[in-house]
Amino acid sequence: EILEKHSNMRVSGTEFYNTIKDITPLGIIYGLAERKVFDIYDIGKIITFGFNKVLRYIHNGVLLIYLAWCFLGMIILFYILLR
Repeated sequence: EILEKHSNMRVSGTEFYNTIKDITPLGIIYGLAERKVFDIYDIGKIITFGFNKVLRYIHNGVLLIYLAWCFLGMIILFYILLR
């Protein structure tokens, strides 16, 4: 075959996709994907740990604060149920 004689003409699959990355709209999308912008796991991790940080700040171990949260929860439940 002709390709066997001219091995420098052969293009591997990874080199082919590197040329696709050079196309402007696709290059932007590939760049965002390499920075894990579309990674559901990383996005979920950021949201979960952020929510956890807020809850840790709110629940600081003081008994009166816990009691206030219980009363606030009761008021919200009464409002929802008796509306």
